[in-house]
Amino acid sequence: MKHSPITRYKTLKNQVIELIQDGFSPERIALAITLACCFAIIPIPFTNTLLLFVLALILRLNHIMVQTINYILFPFQILLYLPFYRLGTLITGIHSSGNGINFISISSFSDIAALGGEFFLAALIAWAVVMIILGPLMYLTVVRLLQPSHQRFARFQHLYLAAGRKMRLALSGIFRNLREDD
Repeated sequence: MKHSPITRYKTLKNQVIELIQDGFSPERIALAITLACCFAIIPIPFTNTLLLFVLALILRLNHIMVQTINYILFPFQILLYLPFYRLGTLITGIHSSGNGINFISISSFSDIAALGGEFFLAALIAWAVVMIILGPLMYLTVVRLLQPSHQRFARFQHLYLAAGRKMRLALSGIFRNLREDD
């Protein structure tokens, strides 16, 4: 069964809301979202899932949310190979053997291997430069976006606990009155 991007977004949104309700801080959730977004588009084929799994394990982040973001952003990883390569060549002066430019002809693992190490090295350097700049900005933005919802849930939790205390006091008073009547 194929899921549309809208369904995946709603699933991810519901996961974030559940994490906030479960007591995860907005900072931890923002860290998970930021790392997932940054490493999901790393320009080295077949490495992002393993890297994100290890990072989530080490940092004790939510694996499901991290991998969901990873799979949502997978098409962007492929689309960003060439821009990262071109930016990497501008930064470092590294140029591939020429096979790295024709993405339309890639149809197998051997075609990916034929792109050459210079291609992936240039793309990886550009990715690192971009993530050093955008990573902290993304983290701060996500924390800001999650703060109101965290405060809203904390307020609801506070109201829920206050209502529970009032209900317990009222019930204990009713039960005390019933015992005194007996």
